[in-house]
Amino acid sequence: MKIWEKYPLAVSILRNGGFFRFVQQTSDQYDSSDAVVNDITLMNKFADFIKENDIAGYVDGEGDLEKAKEKLVKEDEPKNIFLNNAFNVIENQIKKSQTAMFDDEKGFH
Repeated sequence: MKIWEKYPLAVSILRNGGFFRFVQQTSDQYDSSDAVVNDITLMNKFADFIKENDIAGYVDGEGDLEKAKEKLVKEDEPKNIFLNNAFNVIENQIKKSQTAMFDDEKGFH
């Protein structure tokens, strides 16, 4: 298994520029790379940064969901309550998956 397959959320955040933005915004808080390595709250700060900046990692099926939403909303009445509720349930599950993935990948070094 390749490393990017083991950590899909990390790879997705990397592709979206999340790591680089975090480094840019927090680099003035550290005076050396050792200070960064020894910061036991670094991952919590990064998790907060991701949430505050609405940086989402890709979860399998997320792209398919967006395509389905676009297609069904075009074909169906946009006010279809059943359809909107179904999308909300799926989106909430994706958010839960992203949170679980982040927790799983916290130990990534």
